[in-house]
Amino acid sequence: MINNMEKLLKLMLFVAVACISPENMVTAQEKTVPSMRISMQSRIPSESGEGGFITGNRIENWNPHETAIIICDMWDRHWCDGATARVAEMAPAMNELLATARRQGIKIIHAPSDCMDHYTDNPGRKEISQYKDKKTAKLANGDRLPSEENAAWPIDQSDEGCENAECQPHRVWSRQTDLLTIAGGDLISDSGAEIGAYFKNKKIKNVILMGVHTNMCVIGRSFGLRAMKKMGMNVVLMRDMTDLMYNPRRYPYTTHLGGLALMVEYIEKYVCPTVTSSDFTGKAPFVFHEAKKQTEAVVHDRNRNICLPETDYHLKVVTPFVEREPDPDYLHASEAAHEAFRDTKFSVRIHWGIYSIRQMNGESWGFLNLPDEKKQEYNQLYKTFHPAAFDADEWMSFFKRSGLQAFAFTTKHHEGFSMFDTKTRVKRRANYLDRDNPIEDCDVAYSIMETPFKRDVVRELTDAAQKNGIKTDLYFSHPDWYDADFRPYNGHPLTTLSVKTNTVMYGNDIHFDSTKIMTPERTPEETNRLVARHREQLRELLTNYGKIDMLCLDQWLGADVWPETKATIKMIRQLQPDILIRCRGIGNYGDYYTPEGFVPGSKENTNMPWMVIYPLASSFSYDKDGSKYKGASWIIANLADAVAKGGSFMVGIGPDGDGQFHPKAIEQLEETGRWLAVNGEGIYHTRARAVWKEGNVRFTQSKDGRCIYAFIPDLSVGEISLESVRLRPGSDVRLLGYHQPLTWTASEKGVKITVPDDLQNGENRPCEYLWTLKFEDIY
Repeated sequence: MINNMEKLLKLMLFVAVACISPENMVTAQEKTVPSMRISMQSRIPSESGEGGFITGNRIENWNPHETAIIICDMWDRHWCDGATARVAEMAPAMNELLATARRQGIKIIHAPSDCMDHYTDNPGRKEISQYKDKKTAKLANGDRLPSEENAAWPIDQSDEGCENAECQPHRVWSRQTDLLTIAGGDLISDSGAEIGAYFKNKKIKNVILMGVHTNMCVIGRSFGLRAMKKMGMNVVLMRDMTDLMYNPRRYPYTTHLGGLALMVEYIEKYVCPTVTSSDFTGKAPFVFHEAKKQTEAVVHDRNRNICLPETDYHLKVVTPFVEREPDPDYLHASEAAHEAFRDTKFSVRIHWGIYSIRQMNGESWGFLNLPDEKKQEYNQLYKTFHPAAFDADEWMSFFKRSGLQAFAFTTKHHEGFSMFDTKTRVKRRANYLDRDNPIEDCDVAYSIMETPFKRDVVRELTDAAQKNGIKTDLYFSHPDWYDADFRPYNGHPLTTLSVKTNTVMYGNDIHFDSTKIMTPERTPEETNRLVARHREQLRELLTNYGKIDMLCLDQWLGADVWPETKATIKMIRQLQPDILIRCRGIGNYGDYYTPEGFVPGSKENTNMPWMVIYPLASSFSYDKDGSKYKGASWIIANLADAVAKGGSFMVGIGPDGDGQFHPKAIEQLEETGRWLAVNGEGIYHTRARAVWKEGNVRFTQSKDGRCIYAFIPDLSVGEISLESVRLRPGSDVRLLGYHQPLTWTASEKGVKITVPDDLQNGENRPCEYLWTLKFEDIY
């Protein structure tokens, strides 16, 4: 992690859309000379040939008398209230810049479009309106430049770009804002033909555009960046004196100023260089107040140290393409949301899908081992899926009896079958019976709504959970083995040659398998469908089912779509800012991680919360063999161990094809619930203690640190000694569920607690195993 000062500098530069270095800043003394040193920033194609760009700067010496500034559409009012506010904030700094520019001899042109009637009698308007030139007039348009031919527009502005949905486009402006001075000698025009003809006549060749809005008027007006470029001007954008129209709830789901940074980057790549006001004023670039607040928020977020341990398997998998530190426009869920996650100590993980019809162990992973004929048959099983015994309310009642605080549910496992009412469609799928033409057209949702059952399982479960006060964690698989557009990610039965030649693109754990069906590389159209369907299904889950507490992503996609995957994660954060997102496939953009099938040996060394996920039987899906269920004592021991180390515990079970859990699962979880009814005070809402164990004893503490809980595995002894506990004289020591305090004495090595004779007899104990001592008035 970079240190705080480096973070602050990096983030300030990002949100201000300024990359100015001190050696490029012009001092006041240098301003007195006729020429000006201008630092021009561009994005230059890298030499790698892979389509990347590098940032480059070059210094030019400009003659002020050959230089002009065009101020674009700094209106007195805008239909978007956010746009109006940002103009008002930027205008004073811009006015100061213009005063400096006039003293240097730079010509100032005010261009508030559609407002020329207001300036009919202004000398500056009269003067420039006299200039005409037919050749120049033909070039005065904002059509895209040849250099933009294959460039992707960086933001979605289809909604006109206002963050306030209540604002509707209409003309409200009448003039330029009064916060900008129109001085004697300044000109006024909104005509590129007039402005261009004036420049040609006066031999002006350097043009600086500033004002609003970069993605619309500044780039596209008849006097904008494109038009000036076509006229042969040495045109630049002043990147710290501009704004854009962008709604952060649109692609790429960045902040408003993050969108501005992307737009400036686009201009630097395909249109013209950019500069900052520093070259003219000698001061730091202008920064919106919003940018300063965002910088503070991001620095605070990074200081929370929400990052995966270096040993995490799924971090290592995506290391080739997922950056270790999230983008500066990204924040994790709030501290309050993380605290609520840490309060959630005991949860259940439900894996249910097509694989449950066949009672396949290992969820849908067994699909990969089926011969082609069986794969084809498997993909038709949904037509018979009718779990008549499923009852969401009964599930939640069972969970409450078991002492569970949250449940995770597989909305879609890797097999690709959706257990919710998705409106997305699969357009291409595998045909395992035709190896010569293994991909066929289709048009199906491949969801629970296309089964005889025709009920939205996720809807019923989330409604029932919210009614019962149980938190919801929706599991969602990044890869999709049914949809051919998702090939060849994460075990997809359809592979491509690129898995063999460029394995790193697909993650460190992917290897070429010659037994899989070889198919052509994905086309751009297929990739676009993949991204759109992946994103839209997540949008559906986070907009159609109320508040979702956790999102359990699984596996990963690849390097080639990582920028789009990252945009999807930012969309999720827009939709539900306080949802806790599992890290799989997204690295440190996630909020929590899940050690699978084991409890870590000690407390972790980062502040990222964690939850052990562990199947109760042989796998997370239905297991028909009752002897494989590990027992309530196993659940309780692992629960106490995980909580003592600062984590939580999620036990995995699955219903059969009818929607019923195995009797052993019900029995063992309900027994755990009875244990928690006695001992839950030492589990729920607790935190890890510095000394979390002594031998086989596990400790937790209350959040305020005033109580310690010790989980004792054996009460048959007459005395229990604990070295890490210190009590004040007269303190009570109690056994949870027992009717009276226990006798204790202080010793040089802590405390000794006497176990009463009746507690040494198993029949008199408040529970069957793992008993909880509670210590108050500690020091």
